[in-house]
Amino acid sequence: MTEYTAPAGGALTAFLPASITDDTKGAAPEFRVWLWGGLALAIALLLGALLGWLHQQAQRQAISDVGNLSRILEARLSNTFHDIPYDVQNVPLEKVREVLRDVDVGAHGVITLRRTDVAQNLLRMPPAPLGTPAPSAADPIGRMLTENAKEGTLITFSPVDGVKRLYSFRRIDELPLALVIGLAAEDYLLGWKYTVIASSIVCGGLYLLVVSLTLRLQANRLRRQQILDELRDSAFHDEMTGLPNRRYLLERVNQAINEGDGVSRLSLFYIDVDNFKTINDSLGHVAGDTALTRLAQRLLALRPTVDTVARLSGDEFLVLVNDDDFSRIAQIIKDVLYVMQQPLELAGYTLSVSASVGIAAYPAHGHDFGSLLKAADTAMAQAKRNGRNTWVLYEAAMGARELRFLHVQSELRLAFEQRELQVHYQPQIDLGTGAVIGAEALLRWNHPGQGPIAPGEFIPVAESSGLIIPISRWLLHQVCHQAVAWQAAGLGELSVAMNCSAVQFRQGNLVQDVRRALYESGLKPHLLELELTESILIEHSERVLDTVRGLKALGVRMSIDDFGTGYSSMAYLKRFAVDKLKIDQSFVRGMLSNAQDAAIVQAVITLGHSFDMKVIAEGVEDFSVLDALRVRGCDEAQGYYYAKALEAHAFETFLQERIEFAFTTERWV
Repeated sequence: MTEYTAPAGGALTAFLPASITDDTKGAAPEFRVWLWGGLALAIALLLGALLGWLHQQAQRQAISDVGNLSRILEARLSNTFHDIPYDVQNVPLEKVREVLRDVDVGAHGVITLRRTDVAQNLLRMPPAPLGTPAPSAADPIGRMLTENAKEGTLITFSPVDGVKRLYSFRRIDELPLALVIGLAAEDYLLGWKYTVIASSIVCGGLYLLVVSLTLRLQANRLRRQQILDELRDSAFHDEMTGLPNRRYLLERVNQAINEGDGVSRLSLFYIDVDNFKTINDSLGHVAGDTALTRLAQRLLALRPTVDTVARLSGDEFLVLVNDDDFSRIAQIIKDVLYVMQQPLELAGYTLSVSASVGIAAYPAHGHDFGSLLKAADTAMAQAKRNGRNTWVLYEAAMGARELRFLHVQSELRLAFEQRELQVHYQPQIDLGTGAVIGAEALLRWNHPGQGPIAPGEFIPVAESSGLIIPISRWLLHQVCHQAVAWQAAGLGELSVAMNCSAVQFRQGNLVQDVRRALYESGLKPHLLELELTESILIEHSERVLDTVRGLKALGVRMSIDDFGTGYSSMAYLKRFAVDKLKIDQSFVRGMLSNAQDAAIVQAVITLGHSFDMKVIAEGVEDFSVLDALRVRGCDEAQGYYYAKALEAHAFETFLQERIEFAFTTERWV
C-alpha cells in the first residue's frame, strides 16, 4: 500500500512565523506564498511610480499655467497685453481667458480678476478688503502679485495664512487665488514624494492582503488535506486500538500477492479471543475495550516477525506473516498463543484469557484476500470446536464442513418454526429402591427429508447462531407442562431435568424464563432440575453467579452434567451449592475394564456425598455396571439398560408398566 508522504518545506520555512510553520509542516512549499506576494509588491511599486510620474507631469503643467498667470498679474493697471514682458507675450490669449474664468473666486477672495474690457484686453484689480494681512517678504507668491495703486498694499495674503482659512470655504471655486497658487506650488514640490509614498502604502497593503489571503488559502488547503488524511486514516485504521482494519489488510494482502512471484508463502492468522463476552458481561464494555486494546498491543509487540497486525471486528484480530520458513511460522504460532493467554489485570481482577487461531496460507488455500480470510475463519471455527486455546491449519475438508454447518443452521431455523423438534424423556432410576424418580428431557430432530439428525450436530449450530435461546425457552415450557400432565394422569410426582446452555447464562434471561414456565404450568419448583456444564460455572462471572442464585431462590434444583470431563473444582461446588453430580458416561462404561475410570467414578461419588449431593451415573447399559455402581454407593442411574430416550406417550406407557409389575427380575432392580 502506498502511504502519503508530504514534501519537505524547504529553507524558506525559517522565515515563516512559528505558528505557521507548525501548522504547515509537511505541506506544499511555503516559498510560493512569498514569491507571489513579492511579485505583487514589485508590480504595485512600479504602478505607484508610474502614477507618481504622471501626477508630476500634470502638476508641472498646472504650475506652468499659474506661473504664466502670475506674470500677467505683474502688469500694471494701465498696461495692456501687448505691453507685458516679452516672456509672457507668447501666452495664447485664449489660455489667459480660460485661466481668468477659472479663478474668478468671488467676494471671499483676496483678488478678484474681472475682464472689464475685452476689446482693450485690460486687467483691472479692485481694492483688497480691509484687514487683509500683508504677505511675508520671503513669500514667493506675494512677490508675484502686483500692488494696488490706490491702497499701496499687496492685494493678497500668504499661503501660510491661507491654509489656516482653508476650511472656511465651501467649494474649491471659493478659494483665494493666492491660496490656490500656494497649494499648487506645494503640491508640485511634494506631489511626487507623496504620490510614491501613498501608492507604496496602498501597494504595501495590497501586498499584505495578497500574502494574508494566500496564507489563508494555503491554511485552508492544508486543513482540507489534514481532514482528508484523517478520513483516510480512519478508513484504514481501527479507532479504538489504532490497528489497521480489514480494508487496510485487504490492500496489503493484495499488494503482496501482486508484487510476489506466485510461489512465496503468505500466512493469514484469524485470531478470536475465547469467551470474551464474559468479560463484557461481568466487568462492562469499558473493561472489555481496555482488554482488547492491551491484547492488540501484545500482538503488535510480535513485530517484525509478523508483517501486519489488524483488528477485524469485536474480539477478532488478523495477523499477516510474509514468510515461507515453516520453522519460523511455527514459532510465531506459539508466540501468538502465548501472548494471548497471559493474565489480564482489569478492574481489580486477574483474568485468564486465551485465543483460538485459524491459519490459511497463500497460494495453497486461496489466491486473494477474500478466499484466504474465509479459509482462516473456517479453521478458527474448527479450533473453537477442538476445545479453544489452540490453532488449526485450514484443510479443504473444512470447507465442506462449513457448508454443512450453514445448511444445518438454515434447516434448524425452519424446523423450529414448523415445530419439527421433539422432546424425548429418558428414565432416571433410584438404585436403592428401583423406582422411577424422574426423567431427563432430551431434544430430538427428525428431519422430514434427511431423517434423524444427531444432537451433537445441531446443538452446537443452535448455540453459535443464537437459536438455542428460543429453542430452550420452548423446551422449558414443554417439560414443565408434561410433568404436570403425568401427575394429572396419576403417575406421581416425577422430577424433570433439562440441559442449560452457556449461551442462556450469557445472553438470555433464564431466571425470568423459568419463573414464567413454573407459573404457567403449575409445576412445583423442586421438581424441575437444570443441568449445568462445568464450563459455565468455571467462568466465575457475577452474571452466572447471580443467575444461579436467582434459580435457587425459586426453589429449582441444580446439577452438574458430565462431571469430571471439564474444569472440576471443589471451589465452585461450594460456591454454587449444586444439588447433584452426574458422572459422565465415558467413565461409567469403562469402569469395569479401566482402573483409572473406576477410580474416577469412586472419587466423584465420594466427593458428591461429602458435599451432601446426590450422584447419578449416565450411560448404564448392562447389569454388571449397574451392580458396580450400586456397590460403590451411587444414588441414581440412567441408560439403555433401563430404556432409551422415549417420546412422551411411550414414556407414560413405560411408567404404567413399572407400576403394574413388581420388581421381580434383575432388570428392574
